[in-house]
Amino acid sequence: MRGQHLVGIVSRAELLRVLITAKFDATAPGDDAIRRSILTRPREDAGIKGDELALTVADGLVHVSGAVLSQSERDAVRVVAEGVRGVKGFFDHLSLA
Repeated sequence: MRGQHLVGIVSRAELLRVLITAKFDATAPGDDAIRRSILTRPREDAGIKGDELALTVADGLVHVSGAVLSQSERDAVRVVAEGVRGVKGFFDHLSLA
């Protein structure tokens, strides 16, 4: 939307194409680097405040908790986390505010 006017529609296939062809984040190895990257990217990519998320990473397994405002924000956090190199699994403990 631009103002009050619909300017285009994005299909699921187009979204999946972007996700599939997206390059992994070039992050230094290690759980701490993974954690920092995940906390930074939601703020940059989706406008979600990373400081409102509690994140633990152990052996590449990411556990995220906290509150998000919508299901789309929840999905954005998952997409960001799964796009970081070194992430082996994602566990969503988020709640909708």
